[in-house]
Amino acid sequence: MVKSNYYYGDYYLRMGDAAQAIEYYDKVIELGEALGDEINEWKYEAYFHKGLCEADERKSIEMFKEAEKFFAFIPLEKQNTKAITLYRNIGVCYYKLDMDEEAIKYFTKAIEGYEKEEKKIGTLVECYELRSDCYTILGNLEYAMEDAWKAKELFEENTPDMDIWDRAGVYFNIAMLYSFIDEPEHDKALEYGLIACRMYEEEKEGLEVDDLEGFKVIKETFEILYDDTPYARQQDFETWYQENIK
Repeated sequence: MVKSNYYYGDYYLRMGDAAQAIEYYDKVIELGEALGDEINEWKYEAYFHKGLCEADERKSIEMFKEAEKFFAFIPLEKQNTKAITLYRNIGVCYYKLDMDEEAIKYFTKAIEGYEKEEKKIGTLVECYELRSDCYTILGNLEYAMEDAWKAKELFEENTPDMDIWDRAGVYFNIAMLYSFIDEPEHDKALEYGLIACRMYEEEKEGLEVDDLEGFKVIKETFEILYDDTPYARQQDFETWYQENIK
Protein backbone atom coordinates (compact mmCIF):
# COMPACT_ATOMS: atom_id res chain seq x y z
CA MET A 1 0.00 0.00 0.00
CA VAL A 2 2.82 2.41 0.83
CA LYS A 3 4.54 1.92 -2.51
CA SER A 4 1.27 2.01 -4.44
CA ASN A 5 0.25 5.34 -2.89
CA TYR A 6 3.69 6.80 -3.50
CA TYR A 7 3.69 5.75 -7.16
CA TYR A 8 0.20 7.15 -7.64
CA GLY A 9 1.45 10.42 -6.18
CA ASP A 10 4.44 10.33 -8.50
CA TYR A 11 2.16 9.73 -11.48
CA TYR A 12 -0.11 12.68 -10.69
CA LEU A 13 2.90 14.92 -10.04
CA ARG A 14 4.24 14.05 -13.50
CA MET A 15 0.80 14.78 -14.97
CA GLY A 16 0.80 18.22 -13.34
CA ASP A 17 -2.01 17.49 -10.87
CA ALA A 18 -0.29 18.67 -7.68
CA ALA A 19 -3.41 18.52 -5.51
CA GLN A 20 -4.08 14.87 -6.36
CA ALA A 21 -0.41 14.02 -5.90
CA ILE A 22 -0.39 15.54 -2.42
CA GLU A 23 -3.36 13.38 -1.43
CA TYR A 24 -1.40 10.23 -2.21
CA TYR A 25 1.79 11.47 -0.56
CA ASP A 26 -0.27 12.23 2.56
CA LYS A 27 -1.49 8.64 2.55
CA VAL A 28 2.11 7.44 2.51
CA ILE A 29 2.86 9.66 5.51
CA GLU A 30 -0.24 8.45 7.37
CA LEU A 31 0.67 4.81 6.78
CA GLY A 32 4.18 5.59 7.94
CA GLU A 33 2.90 6.75 11.30
CA ALA A 34 1.40 3.30 11.86
CA LEU A 35 4.19 1.19 10.38
CA GLY A 36 7.19 2.86 12.01
CA ASP A 37 10.81 3.08 10.92
CA GLU A 38 10.64 0.40 8.26
CA ILE A 39 9.12 2.80 5.74
CA ASN A 40 10.88 6.00 6.75
CA GLU A 41 12.65 6.13 3.40
CA TRP A 42 9.23 6.36 1.76
CA LYS A 43 8.20 9.09 4.20
CA TYR A 44 11.30 11.02 3.13
CA GLU A 45 10.21 10.71 -0.50
CA ALA A 46 6.63 11.67 0.29
CA TYR A 47 7.60 14.84 2.17
CA PHE A 48 10.20 15.73 -0.45
CA HIS A 49 7.73 15.39 -3.30
CA LYS A 50 5.08 17.29 -1.39
CA GLY A 51 7.64 20.09 -1.29
CA LEU A 52 7.89 19.93 -5.08
CA CYS A 53 4.09 20.17 -5.34
CA GLU A 54 3.71 23.30 -3.23
CA ALA A 55 3.38 26.64 -5.02
CA ASP A 56 4.22 28.56 -1.83
CA GLU A 57 8.00 28.54 -1.25
CA ARG A 58 7.55 28.71 2.54
CA LYS A 59 5.39 25.58 2.50
CA SER A 60 7.90 23.89 0.22
CA ILE A 61 10.69 24.65 2.69
CA GLU A 62 8.55 23.22 5.51
CA MET A 63 8.04 19.98 3.57
CA PHE A 64 11.70 19.70 2.56
CA LYS A 65 12.76 20.15 6.18
CA GLU A 66 10.28 17.47 7.26
CA ALA A 67 11.88 15.20 4.67
CA GLU A 68 15.31 16.00 6.10
CA LYS A 69 14.28 14.44 9.43
CA PHE A 70 14.13 11.04 7.70
CA PHE A 71 17.33 11.46 5.71
CA ALA A 72 19.26 8.96 7.85
CA PHE A 73 16.94 6.17 6.67
CA ILE A 74 17.98 6.56 3.02
CA PRO A 75 20.49 3.89 1.93
CA LEU A 76 24.04 5.18 2.12
CA GLU A 77 24.66 4.73 -1.60
CA LYS A 78 21.79 7.14 -2.36
CA GLN A 79 22.44 9.76 0.31
CA ASN A 80 24.86 11.99 -1.56
CA THR A 81 22.61 12.40 -4.58
CA LYS A 82 19.57 12.99 -2.37
CA ALA A 83 21.44 15.57 -0.27
CA ILE A 84 22.45 17.58 -3.33
CA THR A 85 18.88 17.71 -4.62
CA LEU A 86 17.30 18.41 -1.23
CA TYR A 87 19.62 21.26 -0.26
CA ARG A 88 19.58 22.73 -3.74
CA ASN A 89 15.75 22.86 -3.64
CA ILE A 90 15.70 24.49 -0.20
CA GLY A 91 18.29 27.01 -1.44
CA VAL A 92 16.16 27.85 -4.48
CA CYS A 93 13.12 28.46 -2.26
CA TYR A 94 15.05 30.86 -0.05
CA TYR A 95 16.49 32.49 -3.19
CA LYS A 96 12.97 33.14 -4.53
CA LEU A 97 12.00 34.58 -1.14
CA ASP A 98 14.99 36.99 -1.33
CA MET A 99 16.41 35.40 1.83
CA ASP A 100 19.93 35.44 0.44
CA GLU A 101 21.90 34.45 3.54
CA GLU A 102 19.72 31.38 4.08
CA ALA A 103 19.93 30.54 0.38
CA ILE A 104 23.74 30.71 0.53
CA LYS A 105 23.75 28.31 3.49
CA TYR A 106 21.79 25.66 1.59
CA PHE A 107 23.55 26.12 -1.74
CA THR A 108 26.78 25.63 0.20
CA LYS A 109 25.42 22.40 1.72
CA ALA A 110 24.52 21.16 -1.76
CA ILE A 111 27.97 22.02 -3.07
CA GLU A 112 29.72 20.40 -0.10
CA GLY A 113 27.64 17.23 -0.54
CA TYR A 114 28.62 16.97 -4.16
CA GLU A 115 30.77 14.11 -5.48
CA LYS A 116 31.82 14.05 -9.11
CA GLU A 117 30.83 10.46 -9.71
CA GLU A 118 27.22 11.38 -9.02
CA LYS A 119 27.09 13.11 -12.43
CA LYS A 120 25.08 16.06 -11.15
CA ILE A 121 27.22 18.67 -12.88
CA GLY A 122 24.22 20.71 -14.05
CA THR A 123 22.87 20.95 -10.51
CA LEU A 124 26.28 21.92 -9.20
CA VAL A 125 26.74 24.63 -11.85
CA GLU A 126 23.31 26.01 -10.97
CA CYS A 127 24.17 26.08 -7.26
CA TYR A 128 27.33 28.08 -7.97
CA GLU A 129 25.39 30.44 -10.27
CA LEU A 130 22.64 31.11 -7.73
CA ARG A 131 25.05 31.43 -4.81
CA SER A 132 26.97 33.95 -6.91
CA ASP A 133 23.74 35.93 -7.36
CA CYS A 134 23.15 35.91 -3.62
CA TYR A 135 26.67 37.13 -2.88
CA THR A 136 26.19 39.89 -5.49
CA ILE A 137 22.98 41.07 -3.83
CA LEU A 138 24.73 41.08 -0.45
CA GLY A 139 27.59 43.14 -1.92
CA ASN A 140 30.26 40.45 -1.61
CA LEU A 141 31.54 40.72 -5.18
CA GLU A 142 34.75 38.80 -4.50
CA TYR A 143 32.87 35.65 -3.48
CA ALA A 144 30.34 36.27 -6.24
CA MET A 145 33.08 36.33 -8.88
CA GLU A 146 34.71 33.20 -7.45
CA ASP A 147 31.43 31.29 -7.76
CA ALA A 148 30.70 32.69 -11.23
CA TRP A 149 34.10 31.51 -12.49
CA LYS A 150 33.66 28.12 -10.83
CA ALA A 151 30.31 27.71 -12.60
CA LYS A 152 31.97 28.60 -15.93
CA GLU A 153 34.85 26.19 -15.35
CA LEU A 154 32.54 23.28 -14.51
CA PHE A 155 30.21 24.07 -17.40
CA GLU A 156 32.97 24.22 -19.98
CA GLU A 157 34.69 21.07 -18.70
CA ASN A 158 31.55 18.95 -18.67
CA THR A 159 28.94 20.51 -21.04
CA PRO A 160 26.05 19.39 -18.78
CA ASP A 161 22.45 19.19 -19.94
CA MET A 162 20.98 22.49 -18.74
CA ASP A 163 18.24 24.77 -20.05
CA ILE A 164 19.23 27.81 -22.12
CA TRP A 165 18.60 30.29 -19.29
CA ASP A 166 21.09 28.54 -16.99
CA ARG A 167 23.63 27.95 -19.76
CA ALA A 168 23.60 31.58 -20.86
CA GLY A 169 23.53 32.66 -17.22
CA VAL A 170 26.96 31.09 -16.69
CA TYR A 171 28.41 33.86 -18.89
CA PHE A 172 25.95 36.67 -18.21
CA ASN A 173 26.66 36.52 -14.47
CA ILE A 174 30.32 37.21 -15.24
CA ALA A 175 29.34 40.09 -17.54
CA MET A 176 27.27 41.66 -14.79
CA LEU A 177 30.02 41.29 -12.21
CA TYR A 178 32.63 42.96 -14.45
CA SER A 179 30.27 45.92 -14.73
CA PHE A 180 29.62 46.06 -10.96
CA ILE A 181 33.19 46.11 -9.63
CA ASP A 182 34.67 49.38 -8.37
CA GLU A 183 36.62 49.89 -11.59
CA PRO A 184 34.36 48.31 -14.22
CA GLU A 185 36.05 46.27 -16.94
CA HIS A 186 33.70 47.16 -19.77
CA ASP A 187 35.40 45.12 -22.48
CA LYS A 188 35.15 41.94 -20.42
CA ALA A 189 31.54 42.71 -19.49
CA LEU A 190 30.66 43.09 -23.17
CA GLU A 191 32.66 40.00 -24.16
CA TYR A 192 30.79 37.71 -21.78
CA GLY A 193 27.46 39.39 -22.41
CA LEU A 194 27.88 38.66 -26.12
CA ILE A 195 28.66 35.00 -25.39
CA ALA A 196 25.40 34.71 -23.43
CA CYS A 197 23.34 36.42 -26.13
CA ARG A 198 25.02 34.41 -28.90
CA MET A 199 23.90 31.20 -27.22
CA TYR A 200 20.31 32.38 -27.49
CA GLU A 201 20.75 33.65 -31.06
CA GLU A 202 22.11 30.28 -32.19
CA GLU A 203 19.05 28.45 -30.82
CA LYS A 204 16.49 31.18 -31.45
CA GLU A 205 14.42 29.33 -34.04
CA GLY A 206 13.72 26.39 -31.74
CA LEU A 207 13.09 28.25 -28.49
CA GLU A 208 9.82 28.11 -26.55
CA VAL A 209 7.95 31.31 -25.66
CA ASP A 210 9.30 31.33 -22.09
CA ASP A 211 12.87 30.99 -23.35
CA LEU A 212 12.35 33.85 -25.81
CA GLU A 213 11.14 35.96 -22.88
CA GLY A 214 14.31 35.02 -21.02
CA PHE A 215 16.35 36.15 -24.02
CA LYS A 216 14.48 39.46 -24.06
CA VAL A 217 15.34 40.03 -20.39
CA ILE A 218 19.03 39.25 -20.94
CA LYS A 219 19.29 41.42 -24.04
CA GLU A 220 17.54 44.37 -22.38
CA THR A 221 19.84 44.07 -19.38
CA PHE A 222 22.81 43.84 -21.72
CA GLU A 223 21.74 47.10 -23.35
CA ILE A 224 21.81 48.79 -19.92
CA LEU A 225 25.36 47.49 -19.39
CA TYR A 226 26.35 48.74 -22.84
CA ASP A 227 24.97 52.23 -22.16
CA ASP A 228 27.47 52.59 -19.30
CA THR A 229 30.46 51.91 -21.58
CA PRO A 230 32.46 54.38 -23.73
CA TYR A 231 31.18 52.58 -26.85
CA ALA A 232 27.67 53.96 -26.25
CA ARG A 233 28.91 57.43 -27.29
CA GLN A 234 29.98 56.05 -30.65
CA GLN A 235 27.18 53.67 -31.65
CA ASP A 236 23.66 52.87 -30.54
CA PHE A 237 23.31 49.50 -28.89
CA GLU A 238 21.43 47.68 -31.66
CA THR A 239 23.97 48.69 -34.32
CA TRP A 240 26.86 47.65 -32.10
CA TYR A 241 25.08 44.41 -31.17
CA GLN A 242 24.41 43.38 -34.76
CA GLU A 243 28.00 44.12 -35.76
CA ASN A 244 29.45 42.06 -32.90
CA ILE A 245 27.04 39.23 -32.21
CA LYS A 246 28.30 37.18 -35.17
